[in-house]
Amino acid sequence: MAHGYLSQPQSRNMLAWSDFCPHCLNAGGPWSVGGGRTWPVGDHGMCGDPYSTAVPRPHESGGAHYTGTIAATWTEGNTVEIKTVITAFHMGRFGFRICKVNGNSAQAERTQLTDACLDQNILVQADVPGAQAPGDRYYHLGAEGQGTYTMQYQLPKGLSCDGVNTRCVLQWHYLTGNSCNPPNEPSQYVANKGLG
Repeated sequence: MAHGYLSQPQSRNMLAWSDFCPHCLNAGGPWSVGGGRTWPVGDHGMCGDPYSTAVPRPHESGGAHYTGTIAATWTEGNTVEIKTVITAFHMGRFGFRICKVNGNSAQAERTQLTDACLDQNILVQADVPGAQAPGDRYYHLGAEGQGTYTMQYQLPKGLSCDGVNTRCVLQWHYLTGNSCNPPNEPSQYVANKGLG
């Protein structure tokens, strides 16, 4: 967990807390999921909340910070623009996945929103001018620093959700690189060659 949030489409924490500090509700802050205060170390729910939090977790369907707002409407197979805001730079990489949830109830999402579901629709960088690495699932942070990152990603063909009987849940995963190097990170994006 780091100092950042998904701004386009708006993440659940931004929708719930945008007037004050949109990144402050990220799973209760970095210490909650990074091993500083929660056991098991580093575990988190599907929407970033500490895994040990009672269900429904705050950002999951039915939770205290869940609004039910549809944050974006996209067309199947299109290239979409995704923006993240980083408020304290920790290098690393971003990844995006989508889970198609059948049904429109809190229970349906809690049951179906899993890593296996998200892994069915891994987004890759679109093959457009200015793309960092077309076809790569990760956007790697180099020396850009804090600010807004605008990326173009390709939606999977065959994935559609109507917002009534089915919903698509986008997950942003930010693996930081300031205290360790993410696995298989390209050398040009490695923060410290001496870190493992």
